Amino acid sequence: MPYVFQTKDKTGKPHKKWRFQYKDYQGVKRTGTGTSSKRDTVAMAETIEAEHVLIRKGLKEPPKKSNKNLSRDFMEVAYEYIAWGKAQGGRGGRPWSDRHAEMRERHLKMWTAKLKLTTLRSFIGIQPKLEKELRTLKEEGKSGKTLTNYAEALKSFGHYCLKRSYLEEDPLKSLGKFDCTPKTERRNLNSKELNALFDVAEYHYRILYLVAVSSGLRANELRSLCVEDLDLEEGGLILHADWTKNRKAGFQPLPLNVIEELKAFIQSGEAKRLYTENYSKTPTLKFPKNPLLHVPTHPSHQLNRHLEDAGIPKHTKKGKIDFHSLRVTYITLILESGASIQYAQNLARHSDPKLTFNVYGKTNDEQIRTLTEATGSIILAQRENKKVVNSSELTTYKVAGPGLEPGTQGFSVLCSTN
Repeated sequence: MPYVFQTKDKTGKPHKKWRFQYKDYQGVKRTGTGTSSKRDTVAMAETIEAEHVLIRKGLKEPPKKSNKNLSRDFMEVAYEYIAWGKAQGGRGGRPWSDRHAEMRERHLKMWTAKLKLTTLRSFIGIQPKLEKELRTLKEEGKSGKTLTNYAEALKSFGHYCLKRSYLEEDPLKSLGKFDCTPKTERRNLNSKELNALFDVAEYHYRILYLVAVSSGLRANELRSLCVEDLDLEEGGLILHADWTKNRKAGFQPLPLNVIEELKAFIQSGEAKRLYTENYSKTPTLKFPKNPLLHVPTHPSHQLNRHLEDAGIPKHTKKGKIDFHSLRVTYITLILESGASIQYAQNLARHSDPKLTFNVYGKTNDEQIRTLTEATGSIILAQRENKKVVNSSELTTYKVAGPGLEPGTQGFSVLCSTN
């Protein structure tokens, strides 16, 4: 039975509203304020206490604690999330790359505007609205990979809030996936195309293409290399965890003739000169103080020009060529050289061999033709050793063997020659 009472002010005059005390479901004494009617206050107190009795007996869910974080500004929490990512959000507690951080920030700002996200509370129940926006973007021609990247920004942000108890459950826990199969496949360049590309490219681009196709490094990885990363003793490139895609340090071997080309290029000082002349006033493009190579902001744009000059089609029935196709070419050459699964996966720096063989490994037309002709030769050789005839040819089929005359007919005779 709750206790109902009336307090007084400093002058000794009773307050208008009655007060009451009760025990909550944890056995703690609580005080509440009722109405100016004692009778109504008693009824209110009894109702509240009865609810706590049911909770204590397990017949009702306990009340949820108030969450002050829900009233925080959405972008305020988003910037907190981005700061965490820049410090330790990557694999193994490593920081995000600058590009990844910039992309996450851009996508979160985009969703804040599109979904009208004001506070963290407005993020709750947002999935239907998000799915509608994603469908609209898909109708506008956005690829499955692009839509996945857009949605991942919000999904990852939700996980961050959940781990810190800013949210009680993931608002996007049942968000479906998109088909990320590329609309156009990349193809590799054959030896003739590579030589034609090297012939038309300017000196610094020829060195860039040569290193890319000899190492399989991606554009941003190539851009991050400095002169000190060229290890002449081991014969290759030192890779650092803060800029590799898999966020792991490593070493990428290079052919000796490519190392000689690189040594001459370093002596020319072309990489640093080109960066200083063309990009010193472009803060968005970051490059080492002592760069090994010159990699423009969009290397595929320059590659397109060189492809046109070399007469190499960008698009064919086998796929398109862009800068990442040089990595595809590198991995294809590794496989064509007869590398085992383990070595091919190691050189490609893939965590899954399926990616090495099924996505990056391409077939060679000349090799396919050679295998086709070899198969044909085997078939024709077998035909010469064993001729297959129909019933109309049986009367003229000559059989060699003791006691058998030429022209002898019968299936049994044919069988005896096998």
